Amino acid sequence: MCKSLPMGELGKLLANVRSKNFNLVVIGLGRIGLPLAVSFALAGIKTIGVDVNEELVKLVNEGKAPFYEEGLDEALKNVISNGYLIAIKGFNNIIIQGDVFIVTVGTPLTEDVYPDYTQLVSVLKSLARTEVRGKMIIIKSTVAPGTLENVVRPLLETSGLKAGIDFGLAVVPERIVEGKALYEIKMLPEIVGGINEISSQIAAELFKHLNPGKKIIITKPIVAELAKLFTNVYRYVNFALANEFALIAEQYGADAREIIRVANEDYPRGGIPMPGFTGGPCLSKDGYYLLQKNIFPEFIMMAWRVNEYLPQYVANKVIEAIRKLGLNIYSTTIGVLGLAYKKDIDDVRYSPAKKLVNYLERLGIKVLVHDPYVKGTTPLEHVLASSQVLIIAVNHSQFTNLENVINNHQNILLVYDVWGIINREKLRSNVKYLALGAPYE
Repeated sequence: MCKSLPMGELGKLLANVRSKNFNLVVIGLGRIGLPLAVSFALAGIKTIGVDVNEELVKLVNEGKAPFYEEGLDEALKNVISNGYLIAIKGFNNIIIQGDVFIVTVGTPLTEDVYPDYTQLVSVLKSLARTEVRGKMIIIKSTVAPGTLENVVRPLLETSGLKAGIDFGLAVVPERIVEGKALYEIKMLPEIVGGINEISSQIAAELFKHLNPGKKIIITKPIVAELAKLFTNVYRYVNFALANEFALIAEQYGADAREIIRVANEDYPRGGIPMPGFTGGPCLSKDGYYLLQKNIFPEFIMMAWRVNEYLPQYVANKVIEAIRKLGLNIYSTTIGVLGLAYKKDIDDVRYSPAKKLVNYLERLGIKVLVHDPYVKGTTPLEHVLASSQVLIIAVNHSQFTNLENVINNHQNILLVYDVWGIINREKLRSNVKYLALGAPYE
């Protein structure tokens, strides 16, 4: 890392990045880009955030976070007020002002489950049409293996400039978890896959500003791209296995959570996760980025089938239980607690809870949804007062210790607990309690 390099355009940029004598542009102010921009601004880096969403840009410049993220509101107000962060709509008009560009635009899946690089390609074409000589471009968007070399680099080189010589280029994948973004941006190791040594050095020096003690792992671009995908797919497959264990436990009339606790307790090779809905914009889709050259990744596809069809499985179990109670499903209101894809956040993208609600509604069943983090959902008291059946679909902190609240609503006759967070012993005797991975009475 200390090896001297020739003082060309990129050598000068490296020196400027080390001394904080540069402007940073973060392209895409979503759930990755905005916390990242705020984090650099907190570190004293002059940062410009760019997004095509005019309302989002307006909110950011007013110091108002457009989504929930722990600590983001206060941090955003701070960096907006001190002038270290400004948000701008559009892109071309600020390229001249930037020295280092971090691209964090979305790369969702298409309807036929191929990576959609529309936003990424648009940004790269805009950069290629301008003067990026002596600048550094970092890709943080999730991409398939080989994208930096086979898509990003050739698109940028249509400018006539050469990556690694005229401009720096690296992939630095994002691995943070929503809800803890500001903390993890500062503390997690950073994987840097530069197109060459100078590119890697510039990226490394940039991210060290977030935390001088941050670990920087320098590797090849393809390794960095695969490391991100392997990380998420590994977790996804393990959660799928835990969910399959839950279904097996049900078949044997045993409690999966008790089994897993017993298996893990004081055992050095334990660590089996508890069952529950698994989804979100990373875990649900990242396996598909590994399909470009390998169309038969059996473990990944089996995991996808288990996790993605679990909401339908839960819905069908609830419908079956309603009928066993002698109720008409079309005269019954089902209250669903939780709509986000995971605990204590407001993001509903690729949410299993949302898939559960959609499945029930498509069957014509009346559903009321409450989520304390998601705007526009029904107030909790109205859901509880109007529902005969309650599904705990997300393990939000606010949903613990709900037993007495449920008991106070005589209309509630059935509780299905996806996460096992309700103590069945504390419920009224006439409330039927079911849980994922628990024996059915």
